[in-house]
Amino acid sequence: MLYVYSSRGEREKGLLTVGDILVLFPNLVAITKEEILKAKELMANYDFLVPRDAIHAAAVLTNGFEGLISTDKVFDEIREIKRFEPESDLFG
Repeated sequence: MLYVYSSRGEREKGLLTVGDILVLFPNLVAITKEEILKAKELMANYDFLVPRDAIHAAAVLTNGFEGLISTDKVFDEIREIKRFEPESDLFG
């Protein structure tokens, strides 16, 4: 979030959004050797996958999550995970 908003010139919005996300999801996931190895495997299988996206996908897989919340449609191309839109019915 911080990267995306900062790259769009919306740094302050990114800072606020991260605060909101931490309220919804207070238990962050650590990135360990397991996620790095899974990211490497994903990048070997999906030529289009960049390292940052591979790490996110790997965290989903290694932690047994159902999917991830993102507007980035690149995650739709990764068969092993499901992408949820931030504005979806998922949040009621």
